[in-house]
Amino acid sequence: MQIILTVPLIVETVLQGKLELLPVHMTSRPSTSPAKRSAFLKPQGQCIPLAPKEVERCKAYMLKHETEALSEDASTAFTIDGNALQECQPDVMDVDHQPED
Repeated sequence: MQIILTVPLIVETVLQGKLELLPVHMTSRPSTSPAKRSAFLKPQGQCIPLAPKEVERCKAYMLKHETEALSEDASTAFTIDGNALQECQPDVMDVDHQPED
């Protein structure tokens, strides 16, 4: 997984405090197909509830950075699913693994 180094998005979760999230570089969009979306969401993955305003902030940040995944550590990724951050698997999508210059 390759994250994009930029100003992080700091979100306040309902239960776990604050997260500093960075966009994950993706070349494919799982939201374009139900089958892709199903493969993208990690079965039995973490689900972190968010307030509706935090969901909207995450969506805007992802749109700005043209991604559907966010990560704190380049190890675990999340996407928005309803009113929560849902653990996802960007590596199962067509992710560009080329190193940045």
